[in-house]
Amino acid sequence: MSADLAHCHAAIQALYGSDPTSSRAANTYLMDIAQQPVAWNLGLSLLSNFPSDTNANFFGANLLYSKVTRNWHQLDAQERVQLSDAILQLVRGTGPHGGLPFPTITMTKLCLSLAAVAVRSRGGPSVYVGQAFALAQAGGGGDGDPGTLARLALMMVSGQPARMDAIAQKKHMLVALTDEADTVDVSRALRLEVEDGLMEASPHVMQAVEHAMNVAVTGSWTPPQRADLLVAALKCLNAWVEMGISLSNFATRHEGLFSLLLRVLKAMPELPGGGGVTPASLLVARASCLALQGLLLIAEYPRPPALTHVFPSEARVRLAVDAVLDALTAALATTEARPPAPSLNAMVTPAVDAVLDALTGLPRAFAATLDAGDGDTCSAICQAAVDVAEREVACVAGAHATPAGLALVEFLLGVTGCASRQMALLTLEFWLTLQDSPVAERHPSMAHDVYVRLLEVLLQQAEYPAGFTSWETAVAIDSPGASASAATEHDAVDFDEDEFKAFRDDAHGIKDVLVVVYYLLRAQYLERVLQRLQQRQSSWQAVEACLLAVTHVAKEVRSWISSPEKTAEGSADAQRSRDLLQGLIQELVLNSAISSHPLVLAAGCRLVGAFSSLLTHRASTAPQDNPLLVPALRYLCTGLRDATSRAAAAAALRGACAACERAVAASDAAVEVLLPQLQAVNAPVEQQVEVAEAGARVLAALEPARASQLIALFAAPLLQDVKQVTEVLTQIVRFLDAPPAAAAAAAADGGGGSGAHACAELLQSLRPLVDAVAGRCQGSEEVMAQLFLLVGKALSSLRSLPALQAHIPAFLNIMLDHYPCCLECMGTAVEVYSGESAQVVEHFGQLLARVCAETFTYFQGRHPGAEPQLVAAFFTLAYRYLLFAPAALLQGRDLATILDLAVACLDVGGGGSGTTQERESARAVAIFVGHLAQRCSGKLDAYSQQIDAVLVDRGGALVRLILVGLARAAPSMLWPNLIDCLHAILHQYLKGAHKAACQTWVQAPVCDPSLTEALAPDDRQQVMQAILRLAVQNRQQFKALMLDFAKICHHEMTTDGLLAYYIVPPSAGTITIE
Repeated sequence: MSADLAHCHAAIQALYGSDPTSSRAANTYLMDIAQQPVAWNLGLSLLSNFPSDTNANFFGANLLYSKVTRNWHQLDAQERVQLSDAILQLVRGTGPHGGLPFPTITMTKLCLSLAAVAVRSRGGPSVYVGQAFALAQAGGGGDGDPGTLARLALMMVSGQPARMDAIAQKKHMLVALTDEADTVDVSRALRLEVEDGLMEASPHVMQAVEHAMNVAVTGSWTPPQRADLLVAALKCLNAWVEMGISLSNFATRHEGLFSLLLRVLKAMPELPGGGGVTPASLLVARASCLALQGLLLIAEYPRPPALTHVFPSEARVRLAVDAVLDALTAALATTEARPPAPSLNAMVTPAVDAVLDALTGLPRAFAATLDAGDGDTCSAICQAAVDVAEREVACVAGAHATPAGLALVEFLLGVTGCASRQMALLTLEFWLTLQDSPVAERHPSMAHDVYVRLLEVLLQQAEYPAGFTSWETAVAIDSPGASASAATEHDAVDFDEDEFKAFRDDAHGIKDVLVVVYYLLRAQYLERVLQRLQQRQSSWQAVEACLLAVTHVAKEVRSWISSPEKTAEGSADAQRSRDLLQGLIQELVLNSAISSHPLVLAAGCRLVGAFSSLLTHRASTAPQDNPLLVPALRYLCTGLRDATSRAAAAAALRGACAACERAVAASDAAVEVLLPQLQAVNAPVEQQVEVAEAGARVLAALEPARASQLIALFAAPLLQDVKQVTEVLTQIVRFLDAPPAAAAAAAADGGGGSGAHACAELLQSLRPLVDAVAGRCQGSEEVMAQLFLLVGKALSSLRSLPALQAHIPAFLNIMLDHYPCCLECMGTAVEVYSGESAQVVEHFGQLLARVCAETFTYFQGRHPGAEPQLVAAFFTLAYRYLLFAPAALLQGRDLATILDLAVACLDVGGGGSGTTQERESARAVAIFVGHLAQRCSGKLDAYSQQIDAVLVDRGGALVRLILVGLARAAPSMLWPNLIDCLHAILHQYLKGAHKAACQTWVQAPVCDPSLTEALAPDDRQQVMQAILRLAVQNRQQFKALMLDFAKICHHEMTTDGLLAYYIVPPSAGTITIE
């Protein structure tokens, strides 16, 4: 035994031991040795030298799989063959008692390793399948017909259950091959060859699965043995049909296997031949449903008999081209009438009818599975039914739908109303699909009637349970009502909050289905919902669900009512909808008994907010013409006083004031109702913000004199709160940090224009508070960041004031004094005010100079990588200067130092490869440098001389650091930003006087063997030529090339992927290095 093997085995024992320190050290050692070439032999040695050590076996198998998938390129042709043979020999082995040589989990990893080798080898899939069948035959001891290697259950013909291991082993191999083929990252040519190999092997595998299922169904097995074999065969079938076999092709080419699958489906939830509902039979039911779903993934009709065999990819293309040419030639040769071609549906319908007939027992199977508490099998049954119904809508709901198809829809309607809303959610997609089918082409029962019934089911399902008080007490309570199908009735369920909310409110819940129902029923939808509300007004749960159903379709109802393009019948329907809604709102806001429950009050607030445009017309109608406005506002204010309904009421009040601000402002009664809510401070801040927006919209519509008075009343409590908080913070900082005694900064002069605008006085009142916070809390980054956000919002609101010039310098001086907390606010200020005047631009230039001085001083003695947030904020600010105030940046004296800092930041571990903050800082640097190099798409051409003066001298360093990041340490999320920056530099300087220098920038790092060790010398030259050419000629191809370059350097793909970039178009020519 080698020393490496002994150390590795000891480390594995320590890894799974009880000592955490030893476990961590072992993990570090094993991760390190897994990257070394010796790991290939270690994986094999662990399996062969320690057959009874489960941990060592699994680690060795996992190590082999990891090496094959990540480091396959390290092996030459002979070593690859030797590895494949060695793994196969391990799989062929037998255990001490004649069973599998290793545990199931280890065998699975070994099969995956062998499959990974197969999909990376020429002709590998066909050889692999042959190995699997040979293994099965060897496991059978030679019993049966030696010519039937393609049969999965060959060894079962003799009726010896002890040979089930060989079946399981082969199942692992066949399923592993499809899993690996689906995820392998290889060249396009090899992937096409793998797919062709799988298609060639597919008929043999299907024949094997058929034999296995036939043996399981007809053989004399115990129920557990029969179930094990059926599950293995069905899982193998599912894995292979998902590779591209449609239901129609399956039924045409594999009739016997198709019949067996239907037999298993029809027997659900029992096994074929009976035996009752058992855990084993439920596993078979789930596997058969999954196999049916796999067959429905591919929408392909059967080809004529002459084309039913599989062709290689090139032959298939040639055959398709020949067929098209033949058809065109025949069409152009004659115009005589021909008999119609056979309908494609005529070939597909028999298979679909057979499936529908096999699914007639689904209600019984679903009920039994639900009673057994097997949620996974329930989901598989539901999803299989939904997939069949969605795929074959014409067969289940069309004009000529069969009884079996209609029964399937009836089953889905029952599941929609079942006690488990998780199951009900699975059916909603079918109702959306059914609506896509024209009504005229549906069965009479599938047009209007089924949606009326569906609406009743959804309203029942949306109700809270009887006795509901809160989610903390909603455990194992009664279902909201009996389900629509006897097969899904339950007297009590565990009422799950997340499941219920997802059903009612999430994006994939009932909302879209209710919209579909409304589009079909229109006003009748509202009539039926209101009829249910009147009939069950004593149940708050029913009232709340009805309000929810109306609110969910609010957008569609408003659009229908306001649409000018309607027929006479449509106009009457729209008017009827308007009358119904106004009647509902009137009943809601005037009858307090309806909204006595907080949840009903919240639902009512949402409905009023959703239809606030119906409360009054904006400006053409006086508020007294519509008596709903003031009662509706009073109703929403009532909702604000209850904690349960407060959030809904605040949002609705904001929407109502946005829709009716002029009408509210014109009504003294409405303003009197609204004003007290603006002064309330006992709500969470989110609701306070929404109420404040509602009040601000109304106040903006008032006369200026009255608006100024009301704004003062509105702002007074808020300013008092700010003052109190500031005083508390001042005392905290004063007594905890014990700073030198200093008074708060005095209020700066606000300049002229006082009283010209209501907000000018507000800003003057705010200034002393800002000064006090800034004077006492500059050490708290969180407090200062929030303070400057407030200042930025105030500045944005005062752009049009005559006193603007007086306020901006004063506030920006505060930012200047308390750097670095204000970088984000400074960026906002640059964006908003840079175009105001030359004086403002000059002030921003001075501000930038001070910021640069502070930044450069701060980083003296500190590495930029230690402060990624500051780096990101600084270069984001520089980028905004580049866009909105370029003169302040490019005519200053700090541009060269900024670029030096950029070089230093990109030199942090290859581009910030550590935390998210480090990645964001590297991204900000790349964006700034890239836009600087490309002159912001030509907008900065006037400053080309200044940019070239500083960028050319640092171009070589920037290009090298970007290439180092791509080849080594930069995470893949940063690659697009680094590539964009690289393209901007090369595209700009490969076309002018700096062409020779630019070529040198690229040549040095690309041709450096220590950087591009994954590339051969010839490849390095070719890659360099391609980079220089594509940087000038084709930006998209350049980006694709650099992405592939990075993947190759990280060993994520081979150099074969670069061949397409080496092809030079005739018009392009080659690049000559000057």
